[in-house]
Amino acid sequence: MRALRISAALCMVALVAACGGGGGGSPPVVQPPPVPDTVTVYYLRADPQYDGWGLHLWGDAIDASTGTTWTSPRRPDHIENDAAVFEVPIVNLNGEFNFIAHNGDLKSPVYDMSIVPASFGDEAWLVQDSVASLSGVVGAPYNTESAALAALNALGNASAGLDLMPVVPQPTDSGLPADWADSAAFVEIYVRAYQDSDGDGVGDLQGLISRLDYLQALGVKGIWLMPVFESADDDHGYAVSDYRAIESDYGTMADFETLLAEAHARGIAVIVDYVMNHAASTNPLFLDATTGSSNDKYDWFVWEAAQPTGWNTFAGDPWRNNGNGWYYGVFSPLMPDFNLENPEVIDYHKDNLRFWLNKGVDGFRFDAV
Repeated sequence: MRALRISAALCMVALVAACGGGGGGSPPVVQPPPVPDTVTVYYLRADPQYDGWGLHLWGDAIDASTGTTWTSPRRPDHIENDAAVFEVPIVNLNGEFNFIAHNGDLKSPVYDMSIVPASFGDEAWLVQDSVASLSGVVGAPYNTESAALAALNALGNASAGLDLMPVVPQPTDSGLPADWADSAAFVEIYVRAYQDSDGDGVGDLQGLISRLDYLQALGVKGIWLMPVFESADDDHGYAVSDYRAIESDYGTMADFETLLAEAHARGIAVIVDYVMNHAASTNPLFLDATTGSSNDKYDWFVWEAAQPTGWNTFAGDPWRNNGNGWYYGVFSPLMPDFNLENPEVIDYHKDNLRFWLNKGVDGFRFDAV
């Protein structure tokens, strides 16, 4: 019986404890603050020297206290396997996390980086003078170490992926009269904004092909296409990243060849904008040049070891620093000027022109000459 009473008493104690005591209110439970998520940013340089380098941080993925000013960037937490490592606390995984690697006013890569941690992941790999992808002037870092190391190892040899072969001119016949250019009425067409064939909101070559009958009915005898080559600016196309490829947003080389054939069948000539003055800063030719004066593409662009002074153009000072010298880019840091005094550069452009003439292009408009 005594054992039963003790057992009952113990049960009551347990019940009172479970119910919060005998009538008095229990103290509020204080929850610890949530531990922020973290995105680890790895920065790789060919040197690898990170003195003075840091990250400028902003965006609604991070707390305001984590954001930086340009003059006080976040310094690396540590160096690991030749990479500068930044552990950045994230408070909103679905927000935008933006960052730039810079040393003073020198940025490398030159683009703003932007990710959404929830979809990108918790590691971002940043590589000198390289981006995984580019949308306008905003880049994306690499999301795996292997991709970043491949990009790092490709520095100085990126142009190996371009078609740089000499081109022999081939006879072509557009069927147009020899004097077509003397009296042709032209229309300038910005493909991206003209006619969308697949509903993605971007004009394309198939869309233009579908309007050829309309243009013929207007009496158009010549089409001047704004740049249709693969470009880095996702805009008007004047930052060319590959002079022998069609802008992927517009379609394929087969689409372009169809456009030429269909236009010629209607008595319409096609000329294209050719950007001889400058390339995109992501063009593999320039990426190779930025690795230093020992690279065989270095003299394809205009360089000075020290910053020239006294220069001023419509776009301000045209000299831009990339860490290995000062390059000339009259329009923008994203558009380095070719060295047109280099015979190799002139030969390269001539071969590109022959490449497109062999496709059946009827002429060119040279931009910024």
